[in-house]
Amino acid sequence: MPISYNGQSSTNAILGAAGSVTFAHDASTESNRALIVGLAIRTAASTGTSVTYAGVDMTRIAAANKGIVARNEMWYLYNPATGTNNVVANISGGTKIVAGAMSFYDVDTDTAPTATTASATSITPKISRTKTADDSYIVGTLAYRNSSTTYTIVSGTQTYSNSSSSSTAGANTQGRGMYNTAGVSGSSVLLSGTFSTSREWVHSATEIFAYNPPSVNQGHVIKAFK
Repeated sequence: MPISYNGQSSTNAILGAAGSVTFAHDASTESNRALIVGLAIRTAASTGTSVTYAGVDMTRIAAANKGIVARNEMWYLYNPATGTNNVVANISGGTKIVAGAMSFYDVDTDTAPTATTASATSITPKISRTKTADDSYIVGTLAYRNSSTTYTIVSGTQTYSNSSSSSTAGANTQGRGMYNTAGVSGSSVLLSGTFSTSREWVHSATEIFAYNPPSVNQGHVIKAFK
């Protein structure tokens, strides 16, 4: 059965020292759920030490920097608690941060996701990933410097969008989430957009797969006899 997108949520914060950010997210009540959390961190020296959902540890699958001014991390959890619960992201040092969540259902939760990253200073943030199944989704998170820079998605569907709120635009970070359903197995799928001006950015992308229920033998019962 095809994957379904459930929803997004996000928050931003300015941390003067090591600390945490907390926000609520509805992970749905459907079966075979996947939760993806992205951290956009303004100071590369500050890292996510842990992320939890409803008190359950999530797993980090990507972490990359662009110089010292932008960091992107991606975390996931399969079959998180149903309904609305808190995401808590713990950060190692003072920084500006955006934390965002995306959830999906009817996902193959037996296959652990892996992630790829890309970074640059340019006007066209982008990352590509080769699909390994026709019905998979490519899911991405993006971090970039400066709150005055606008972003327009070109390839993919945007989910969350948030920015830290320091009075100095260049001291801020922005975070975006997105996914792309295009392509077939073996094709290169792009998550991309354009900035209003060139900026430092870091992208992460992963592939999640559709849940395929066990086949039923058309209602017949096969018995084994000795």
